[in-house]
Amino acid sequence: MNNSCFSFLSVKVPERFLEVAEITLREFFNAIVAGKDVDPSWKKAIYKVICKLDSEVPEIFKSPNCLQELLHE
Repeated sequence: MNNSCFSFLSVKVPERFLEVAEITLREFFNAIVAGKDVDPSWKKAIYKVICKLDSEVPEIFKSPNCLQELLHE
């Protein structure tokens, strides 16, 4: 990911990014295959799984001027 066209940005990808993304995609896929997406609250169970994997959001991303700050580093 850091080798993309945005490699000039000094943002490090979290260590567990790929693991969490894979688990998240698997949870959504399994729910859809099982037909759970017809229930209006079908995502709640997935969010409960994902929130346990959550990590702290870097301070720079909390700024309303995040993109400008990253581009000017």
